[in-house]
Amino acid sequence: MLSRPTVFIVGAGASSDLKFPLGSELKEEIAHALEPETTQDSVRFKEQTRDLWDEAIRIDKSLNLDSIRNAGLTIHNGIRFISSVDNFLEIRRHEPAITALAKATIASRILLAERRSLLRRSVALNGVEIDANRASATWLPEIAQILFERIDINNAKSALAKANFIVFNYDRSLEFFVSQALMAIYQMDPREAIQMIETKIIHPYGSLGPLSHMPYAAPASSTQKREMAQNLKTYSEIVQEDIKDKVQLLISNAEIIVFLGFGYHTQNMDLLFTRSLASRASQVLGTARGMSPEDRRIVTSSIRRGCIGTSSTKEVDPILEDASCSELLRNYKRLIAG
Repeated sequence: MLSRPTVFIVGAGASSDLKFPLGSELKEEIAHALEPETTQDSVRFKEQTRDLWDEAIRIDKSLNLDSIRNAGLTIHNGIRFISSVDNFLEIRRHEPAITALAKATIASRILLAERRSLLRRSVALNGVEIDANRASATWLPEIAQILFERIDINNAKSALAKANFIVFNYDRSLEFFVSQALMAIYQMDPREAIQMIETKIIHPYGSLGPLSHMPYAAPASSTQKREMAQNLKTYSEIVQEDIKDKVQLLISNAEIIVFLGFGYHTQNMDLLFTRSLASRASQVLGTARGMSPEDRRIVTSSIRRGCIGTSSTKEVDPILEDASCSELLRNYKRLIAG
């Protein structure tokens, strides 16, 4: 049970526990999906690639096949040279064909990863679809213990009152797991459980869509695939839709901030923090698995400046540990719960 307003910031490293691709792996999957088959005399395209072209045109009907084909080659040739998919799309943000095709490709890869993830079992037991045994190998049970312990069945609806999540991943694994946990622990109605967690999550870059409309890991129709791709956002779209303001308001009201599997990319740090709006946070924790001491020092300073804002008296001393998400949550469970 959380006693203070807490924001969990979730990055690709957290979803990798569930067999979702890291940022570098997603770049590689996108490049491979759009890769032409070349011979000495010709360039040919796989059926999978041509299907993605069709998806992109359904997303933006103003596009034609030539523009989409060229966009695919541009993405294939260039995306590996940039640190993240989001950064690549921001660089090419003025090219609708690249945006549409990238969204279609990302949606197809994340949908496939949901189907392959560790969470869902093939047969529901008493309405519960989560495979708790396989999920135990991930960080999600640790978050469930922090959220739900000491919350009795009469107070189930208050379990998430102090929690908010900023999830930089496109998949819906967190909301699927938490809604399933609410159903398993408290026998909560599925629709109520889904609504309860989805109102506590912001996906700055979008997701495949609400679980109530598109169930986790379910087969998708052509229309649903188009809608899933359209739900994804570029950085420019985030700014235009005021998502940045909503994210920064959550940060400013948080008393504790927990980074899980987050990459601390400059673009995303700028999305979280603003100099004009200090955070109430007195404690910041985060994973920094494999990060060099110098990079950790730079990120720590960046977080400290972001939390302080324009205040010259507030002090925040972030703790970044070379730990997995599970280890961080387990080691600081009492501190996080308050």
